Amino acid sequence: MTTPPRDVRSGPATDATVLAPRMRRIGGVDLARALAIAGMLAVHFGPTGLSDLSGRIYALSHGRASILFVLVAGVGVSLMAASRTSGLADARLKLAFRAALLLPLGLLLQELDHRVLVILPTYGALFLVALAVLRLPDRALLTLAGVLCLLGPIVFLLGMMHAPDAFDRRAIAWSDEPARILLGVTLSGPYPVPVWAAPLLVGMWIGRRDLRAPRLRGALVLVGGGVAVLAPFVGSLVAAALGEPGAGPSWRTLTLATPHSQMPPWLLGSIGSAAFVLGLSLTIADAFARVTWPLVALGQLALTVYVGHLVVLHAASDLVRSRDVAEAARNVLVFVAVSAIAATVWRARFRRGPLEGALDVPWLVTRAVRRRLRGAVAAPAEGESHEGGQTMNDVLHLSDEEWRRRLTPEEYRVLRQHGTERAGEGCFLGTKDPGTYVCAACGNALFAAGEKFESGTGWPSFTQVLTDASVREYSDDSFGMARVEVRCARCDSHLGHVFPDGPPPTGLRYCMNSVAMRHVGEGQPIVLVDA
Repeated sequence: MTTPPRDVRSGPATDATVLAPRMRRIGGVDLARALAIAGMLAVHFGPTGLSDLSGRIYALSHGRASILFVLVAGVGVSLMAASRTSGLADARLKLAFRAALLLPLGLLLQELDHRVLVILPTYGALFLVALAVLRLPDRALLTLAGVLCLLGPIVFLLGMMHAPDAFDRRAIAWSDEPARILLGVTLSGPYPVPVWAAPLLVGMWIGRRDLRAPRLRGALVLVGGGVAVLAPFVGSLVAAALGEPGAGPSWRTLTLATPHSQMPPWLLGSIGSAAFVLGLSLTIADAFARVTWPLVALGQLALTVYVGHLVVLHAASDLVRSRDVAEAARNVLVFVAVSAIAATVWRARFRRGPLEGALDVPWLVTRAVRRRLRGAVAAPAEGESHEGGQTMNDVLHLSDEEWRRRLTPEEYRVLRQHGTERAGEGCFLGTKDPGTYVCAACGNALFAAGEKFESGTGWPSFTQVLTDASVREYSDDSFGMARVEVRCARCDSHLGHVFPDGPPPTGLRYCMNSVAMRHVGEGQPIVLVDA
């Protein structure tokens, strides 16, 4: 039994938002990130240069998975900047802090013997780019992305033509000279910023749209899929007209669509495929929230999994790498399955992954300090006046023995012991029946069915409570996290938590346990349970 947290509902309105997570999470974005992880693993675990059909199918993610990662990162930047409790100033600080962490982390990881070109230093540089363009209007952002799709490859091509020794695309590591690190991360390395900033900006533009709108999702699939097919095709037509590029860099190199060529046909095609995958992921994650939750959880721990796979490749490369397509595919599936299971278990306890939490350490510490300094309003003792004139004597009081008798073991664990049901297993996931959701312990009306939405988190979610008197909210710092707990106002049973990352107009997500509620159909009477 946890210590009852302190009531924050009657305190300043800002208290609850200070205690709650600030990042808006959309399941489809995390699902796309999980698919990027799977594609990356395929590239790093198996062959990518085979010419037979199975080899070509296996290598489809080569040069595309990394662009998908960057595009989704851009989406995340815009969601962070648009957060109701964060804003541009906080987003700038977060981007700068993450850049400062990822650059040295990536350089250190490159020192390991995994034979992978670590992309994290480029992420650090790209976050600085995002910081610089955060206030750009939508049209300017998309225009700049389009310009970089052509100008970025030209800059890189000129470097290869006139300074081939510097523009050798070799890995950049901690042991390199500072000048070499600066040049490699920004221009001459495996991920030149003028090229890779394009998918980041496209992702930022997409992240400013309504990602829940079916029209946008359809456009991402249709337009993205079309660009993914047309860009390499047009490149091949131009190459046929001008002549195939030679062994060395020349202006005809601009027609290349080979993976990681850094040239426009490859870049545009990969951005198109990334948009296509994102559009599908947004749709699938909402339609099949329960089924996709393990992959969504995996996507939420992408940095941890990325670093983990580098360590595995360093320590046991022979076990996971294979030149055989079937064996490599099996290794990828096993790694994804194990990682998804581990991520699901982790997310059942913690909101952030181990390394993902490190990116937010200053904000977690600041939030905790602010909460301590402000103090939370203590819950009134029994019989004392509460908000709206309600008293604790109005609450249904039962002995612990009586609660155990009335509730099932799982209901008792969640409702009376502040437990949490497993993500993706609740009976109300995906349901759309009209009516009212009531407390499973006492029958108190909690939520109108019309306020229910699919959040992709693995638990049923609502945008607002039925009335302000339906629930009470308490600060909850269990498991080392600062959250806002939601309890039934009538029987004081634990229902779930509320987060400020929901859809408009409320911007709230009441994340509830299915086992803590009952559904009363439209037109049916709501019966309160008495003592």
